[in-house]
Amino acid sequence: TKKFIKPPVIPAFKALKEALDAQQDWSDAALETTFKAILADSGLGMGKLAQPVRIALTGGPISPGIYEVLRLLGRDKALPRMAIALEEFEKIVESLNQ
Repeated sequence: TKKFIKPPVIPAFKALKEALDAQQDWSDAALETTFKAILADSGLGMGKLAQPVRIALTGGPISPGIYEVLRLLGRDKALPRMAIALEEFEKIVESLNQ
């Protein structure tokens, strides 16, 4: 899973988590709109952001569609998992820089 966690992903992952924290509509369409906005701002491709999110939510790099996973988990489960993963991802990136 570490191969998916690269320094440019951290700010985008953090921005996505913050956007999802503020978002009440967790329909697939609303989640897709949020992802697209973060991707446009970061310049990353979908896979570069979706894989770390998928790992944060499911513990692995393989799952159903990322919007479906987010919707099925819901805010109460997804956001805490993303917060924990963000801390771990930051540690991984920090270890790469040493």
